[in-house]
Amino acid sequence: SESKNNLVLNKKRNPSHPSIGGIAAKRRELRERQNLIEEEKCEIEQDVEEARTKLNETIKEGSIYRIKAEEARRKKMLVKEAKQTTIDDLTRGVLYYDKLGFDFERAGNRLRFNFTQVDHDDPKRGFSFALDVNENDIYEVDECNPPLRASTITSLIDALNTSGNTNPDFSTFVRGMRNAFKATL
Repeated sequence: SESKNNLVLNKKRNPSHPSIGGIAAKRRELRERQNLIEEEKCEIEQDVEEARTKLNETIKEGSIYRIKAEEARRKKMLVKEAKQTTIDDLTRGVLYYDKLGFDFERAGNRLRFNFTQVDHDDPKRGFSFALDVNENDIYEVDECNPPLRASTITSLIDALNTSGNTNPDFSTFVRGMRNAFKATL
C-alpha cells in the first residue's frame, strides 16, 4: 500500500507521468494514425504506379508518333524525289521530242506519228505513219508517208503484235519506223 501511495503522490507531484488508461488511449491514437499513414502510403503508391503506367504509355505513344512522323518525312522525301525524277524525265522527253522532231496525235483507236529531223539535208521534212488497232486487237499501219517497203512495215508490226497486248513495245516499234524512214534517204 505504501508503493501505491507513492505512485499517487508521484502522480500528483509529476502530472506529466501518464496513467495506464492514458497510455492505452495514446497507443490507440498512434495505431489509428499509423493505419491512416499506411492507407495514404498505399494510395500514394497506387498514384505513383498509375503515373508510371501513364508515363510509359506516353513514352510509347511518343515513340509511335516519332516513328510515324519519320515515316511521313521519308514518304514525303520519296514523293519529292519521284516528282523530280518525273520532271527530269519529262524534260528529257521534251528535249528528245524536239531533237528527234517527234510528236503524235490520237484519233479514236488510231495514233498518227509525225517525225521531222530525219533528213539531214531537209530537217523540216515530214515523215509520218498511222497506227490503228483492228477488230481483232491487232496493230496495223494503215498510212505511211513517204511509203516504206511492205516487208519492213510487216516485220516491225509483227514484232509489235507479238510483244503482247498488255505491254506492247511501242518505243522499239516507233524507233524502228523512224530508222526505216532514215534508211530511205
